[in-house]
Amino acid sequence: MLDGAAQPANLLRQRAMLIAIVLACAAGGMFWYATGWGIGLSPDSAFYIKSARQMLGREQPNPLAMEQQQASHFPPGYSTVLAIASMPGVDPISAARLINLLLFMLNIGLTFFLIHRATRGALLAATIATNFIVFTPASLDAHATALSEPLFIALILISFLLLETYVRRPRPGTLVAAALTTTAAILTRYAGLALVPVGLGAIILFNKRFRDAAIYMLASLLPLAVLAIVNAGRSGSPVNRQLAFHLLSRHHITDALSSISQWMTPGELSLTKLMIAGALILLAIVTIAGLTWRRRSRDEPLPSIAALFIFAYLALLILSICFVDFHTQLDERLLAPALFASAIFTSAWVVLARRPMLLTTFFALVTATAVARGMLNAHSLHAAGSGYASLAWRNSELIRATRELPTNQIIFTNGADVVYLLGERPAAPVPAKINATSTLTNPDFESSLAIMQTELAAHRAVVIYFTRFEKRRPYYPTEQELTVRLNLRAIQQTSEGSILAAP
Repeated sequence: MLDGAAQPANLLRQRAMLIAIVLACAAGGMFWYATGWGIGLSPDSAFYIKSARQMLGREQPNPLAMEQQQASHFPPGYSTVLAIASMPGVDPISAARLINLLLFMLNIGLTFFLIHRATRGALLAATIATNFIVFTPASLDAHATALSEPLFIALILISFLLLETYVRRPRPGTLVAAALTTTAAILTRYAGLALVPVGLGAIILFNKRFRDAAIYMLASLLPLAVLAIVNAGRSGSPVNRQLAFHLLSRHHITDALSSISQWMTPGELSLTKLMIAGALILLAIVTIAGLTWRRRSRDEPLPSIAALFIFAYLALLILSICFVDFHTQLDERLLAPALFASAIFTSAWVVLARRPMLLTTFFALVTATAVARGMLNAHSLHAAGSGYASLAWRNSELIRATRELPTNQIIFTNGADVVYLLGERPAAPVPAKINATSTLTNPDFESSLAIMQTELAAHRAVVIYFTRFEKRRPYYPTEQELTVRLNLRAIQQTSEGSILAAP
């Protein structure tokens, strides 16, 4: 029932195309409904929106906000796409909603197509697995916010397709296209580096072409090297990150297990259940990898490419946490690329199983649960909005007070992102005591604090302090610390925080 090889090829292609279109349209409709209040906004969204506006010449960099360092922290891919889409005069926030809508539909269509190829035309398996991706809350959440994940996922899926095409029929043009797509993924998110060992592994394991593997690696990494040199000359750091060793903490592990469990189970799980789930997930990955490689790898390279990516991507995240960015959260957003790769990998394994209908029934039930959860999640987003685009933030009393400040007032804040996006005012972050990524002491803290104190003493600046960020962003000084160190007083207080100024 799962294998459609016996049916006419043309009829199968027509059915597959129709199902892919229907699923993509369903994803687009759900996305548009969920973003009724506009595209979701998050702290990282502020950088992408600001960068796009600056590329278009609609804003000038804020000299107090250290935006050059931020520019090297985030690769330029998504901001560039936003800027291009906004050229007719549209604001990047509005353009982000349309771009992410199209990317969600594209990603669903690509997912169905790749699963269909990986399972040799198994329409039922491809339909069930893609439905799961459409409706699981993690998928919609990743696309319904102005972040780089949708573009990153699209480039990953295209890379899978190009690498698989090259493995089947090695041609220079396909190899170059795969390398360029990998480059685009890296310039969208630095985590795209995980695709490099995937491409090397696929080329060497399946084709034994070491020269082609070297060409692929050099072509993929050369643009990143150029970008690193430009960033180093402009801001003094290639990627605005400092090397420092820190062990993977328990909260990183529990966050990852919780995020993966949320793909299939509603509600939060206890730590014990998470550990059990983690052991079962690890066992399943090893078992599935062994079965897939032994039975299908020579004939169907796509499942192996997806499996290689999952391992490479998770390994890169762990290395990043341990040596570069301790603040990285292994949440559903960050693990979304692994979700799409897992759908391809797992679907191929189901088709290979001795009792495919039993497993298909199980995954159909999981998908049915995901459909129900996905519809509830879409309704929730439609009713309240997402992130800084939510009603709670839109009706913020402190944000309203921010808009009423004189236009020439300099703003320092522990919520520069939300002040910029909702207060529609340029803002500089208060100096951080420690570096959030490396957890090392900030050597420029005292000098930055002195600059801030000069502006405050001259009554050219105020401090807007959000109470809700005090625990979420512990690397900033507390309101009490700022009040004492800078001799400040509250000129306006709300339930959400205060506006502080020099007496």
